[in-house]
Amino acid sequence: DDAYITFRFLDQWVAGNGLVYNVGERVEGYSNFLWIVLLAPGHALGLDPVWQAKGLGLALSIGTLALVWRFTRGWDHRWVSVLLLAAHPSFGAWAVGGLETPLFTLLLTGAVLSFVHEERTEQGWWSAPLFVLSGLARPEGLFFCGVLYTWRLIALLRTGTGRRHDWQRGVLVVSLALAHVCWRMSYYGDLLPNTVHAKSMG
Repeated sequence: DDAYITFRFLDQWVAGNGLVYNVGERVEGYSNFLWIVLLAPGHALGLDPVWQAKGLGLALSIGTLALVWRFTRGWDHRWVSVLLLAAHPSFGAWAVGGLETPLFTLLLTGAVLSFVHEERTEQGWWSAPLFVLSGLARPEGLFFCGVLYTWRLIALLRTGTGRRHDWQRGVLVVSLALAHVCWRMSYYGDLLPNTVHAKSMG
């Protein structure tokens, strides 16, 4: 049923009625903005959203396995990591579940692995846009971003030595996330999606 909520917003958007569930009611009843954006071109071309979502989810899940394979380069028996992830029942089920989970998994995995690489090499900023994109796929993506960047901030305060990429990452995260919040406020008139209010009992 959650997938079909997304498809309803997708139908309305492609039909020119805006990102709404019902015409004339601007309520953000989804929490997977980026997933809708990715499905929109195919839906506009007449592709079945169910099969499109399943196919895209499978492709993104394979992408996550590829990321894990690349990250474990140089490890002994690196194939075990990929095999264990691929064999996990939840990973397989959500790969073709029609929801944004494979997209979120790929982006969050990419963001965390980028962050680890940036800390090792002391340069780079790709984790920032990847974290923001994961937050556009599912709101909790920004929570994980906050945890890692707070850890980094504490380390900076202890040592007193910042690096250029620390500021680049911070500026990117704040500016990109703020841009989406501003759009949400102007379009829906609310700081948070309606799903947050509904699931927190108001």
